[in-house]
Amino acid sequence: MNPTRGSGGMRGKRQTRIAAMLACLSIAGCQSVVTDTAALGFVSNAVIATEGGAAVLIVHRGGDARGAASLRYTTIDGSAKAGSDYAAARGELRWASGDSADKSITIALSADGVFEEDESFELQLSDARGAGLDQAAASATVTIADNDPVPLQLLSFNDFHGNLNPPGGTIRAPDPADPARTVNLPAGGVEYLATLVRQLKARTPRSTVVAAGDLIGASPLVSSLFHDEPTIESLNALGLEYSSVGNHEFDDGSGELQRVQHGGCFGEVGDATSCQNGPFKGAAFQYLAANVVDRQTGATIFPPYAIKPFDVGGGRSIGVAFIGLVLRNTPNIVTPSGVAGLRFTDEASAANALLPQIKAAGVEAIVVLIHEGGMTSGLYNDKNCPDLSGDILPIVDRLDPAIDIVISGHTHAAYNCRRNGRVLTSASSFGRVLTSIDFSLDRSTRDIVVGSVDNHVVVNDFAPNPAPAAYPSLAKDPQQTQIVGLYNRLVAPLAGQVIGRISSDLRRTQNAAGESMLGDVIADSQLAATKARRDGGAVAAFMNIGGVRSDLLLAETSGGEGPGEITYGEAATVAPYGNILITLSLTGAQIKTLLEQQFPPTQTAPRMLQVSRGFTYRYDASGPENAKVDAGSIRINGVRVRATQRYRITVNSFLAAGGDNFLVLKDGKRARGGVLDLDALMAYFKTHSPIAPETVPRIVRVDGP
Repeated sequence: MNPTRGSGGMRGKRQTRIAAMLACLSIAGCQSVVTDTAALGFVSNAVIATEGGAAVLIVHRGGDARGAASLRYTTIDGSAKAGSDYAAARGELRWASGDSADKSITIALSADGVFEEDESFELQLSDARGAGLDQAAASATVTIADNDPVPLQLLSFNDFHGNLNPPGGTIRAPDPADPARTVNLPAGGVEYLATLVRQLKARTPRSTVVAAGDLIGASPLVSSLFHDEPTIESLNALGLEYSSVGNHEFDDGSGELQRVQHGGCFGEVGDATSCQNGPFKGAAFQYLAANVVDRQTGATIFPPYAIKPFDVGGGRSIGVAFIGLVLRNTPNIVTPSGVAGLRFTDEASAANALLPQIKAAGVEAIVVLIHEGGMTSGLYNDKNCPDLSGDILPIVDRLDPAIDIVISGHTHAAYNCRRNGRVLTSASSFGRVLTSIDFSLDRSTRDIVVGSVDNHVVVNDFAPNPAPAAYPSLAKDPQQTQIVGLYNRLVAPLAGQVIGRISSDLRRTQNAAGESMLGDVIADSQLAATKARRDGGAVAAFMNIGGVRSDLLLAETSGGEGPGEITYGEAATVAPYGNILITLSLTGAQIKTLLEQQFPPTQTAPRMLQVSRGFTYRYDASGPENAKVDAGSIRINGVRVRATQRYRITVNSFLAAGGDNFLVLKDGKRARGGVLDLDALMAYFKTHSPIAPETVPRIVRVDGP
């Protein structure tokens, strides 16, 4: 029985049955997608064709084809526009009597080379007179799947160390008024970091925020007092997604690190140092640890990698893999209890071993997040990357070529480099720099095509800005202000506790020989903490001047204490890094090398180590390379240091890892971890107050300033 219409002369006429299918034409040809021809009109309203190809729609005349028939068709703009996105089409399809063959409509699709969200337009059918058909399926939507590379962005930082508040210090940047000079920009603070993250995300919606370890541990009091829960809450709000573990993540052991990841209150219920902002939910981001293995189970303590899929339109997605690594030497710079039961494997081997399973998942874009790093002599975003050195280099050189990007840390340096064709970056420390890596994913190869890479200073308004037009100060993020404000209020009573006294100003400023009054005191505190045989048996201590972050001034008061009184908070500001003290054995010849490494040939200014009481020497800054220090003048408690004799000396974990290019320290033997440098300083204040500056020089420069 033939379908009929109402009165008006249409009864008895057989309706035309229409169906369509779409194919994606390419250079290789067109593949048709068969549609259901049982219905009249287009069946699918979500057909897809690829940009630069063609949409081919097949119109089928079903049933008894005894009479002649015709249909008109026309394209109608949607988000896709005729002329720019596709070639407009208008025409008529005709069937002679007895003809039931399929008819095709071909519509050319433009290619613009610019990634866009999928766009669509409609194809509508009408009768021979141009009247619209009643059937709902008489129109088809053609979706144009963009085949151009997908723009993505990585935002990364490292060595945050719980610095919720501006950490003090500055980042040197080119002076916009004189390229030969630099300006010092006040930088850091999570309220400002979050704002910069939000601004950079706005320019590239497909963004991922990642980190390279040491997010917690060695943290200021506002975070460390609360077991770094404030930092995790803040980074959750920031939108961090993946991070490698760092050595400081193990300061309190792997069990505590698991609590940081998964949540739960620390210690007993009601502990005033935990869960102060409601139940602690743990990190919303995922820690990754491809080379940290539980000795008992043989499994990594966290997933070795993660794959993040990116929607690229048309129901398609492409993944980017993130592999997390930490320096293999972690057990040597962390207290033994922190790494008990864990095995740290070779970094490059661990990463390379994962590639077959990552590729089997269809992923070709691979990023390594590694807590190991290097140094350069350039400024924070010097893309020439001058004098690149450090332990990261042999690791990077051994990585499989399939790994495209390496985001590093550990050395607290800022650099933006290329190494063997791949990106290598680091973003200073304490949230003072944020790295942006703009890249695209090729939809055919699924691989990374790197565009621009930049380090951005997180300029705060905590101190005067010397160049606001070139380096605008950032506003505070309100959500971060709420989090940080809560913990600042909670920590205030402890931060104001008096731990000791000074009898005059102790400044970090160096004299002509490179000696700092406050540097002397810190070195003395580190020797005192490790002098006993049970604590390491040290006879001398060395402190990097860059780790002395603030002065202690007689008249300065931070919380109602009297003049000359030093508070816990002030001490934490002076020594905010929270490095572990490492005591190791060096020969006298190696100590001589250590002192010579204060004068790198690539830099005009030396990096003078601060030395503990009883250690003395002379140097001539104008002397030849590796012969500036008078070997005969190196003495410990008045006794000349012998080249072949071994001495136990103490440094912080940053120096022990070769920080500031004091590479000879990496050759030290029998390394032993100790207390945090801040704990050593506070203990020294409690037992030696009032503390006065040293009057007898420990370092003598014979050539004059």
